[in-house]
Amino acid sequence: MQKLTKTRPVCENVKSLPIVYDFIENKPVFSIKEVAKQTGISYNTAAKAVDMLVELKILIKINEQTRYKLFCYMEYIDIFRM
Repeated sequence: MQKLTKTRPVCENVKSLPIVYDFIENKPVFSIKEVAKQTGISYNTAAKAVDMLVELKILIKINEQTRYKLFCYMEYIDIFRM
């Protein structure tokens, strides 16, 4: 039963991941508030999707502030540095 509760949030956020991923390809440095506003998904859904992408090491957190956190899709930005 414990495994099901741990994987349940992941399953709920799978639908929002492509939406968030499309957004970050267009704006690789962003806040969760921007994701929610521009995509039309709720702040909490956007935050969970971003957290999942951070855990997968796709995104990195730029600052360590409690509020107004900024995230970056560094591998995408690195493509243009070459």
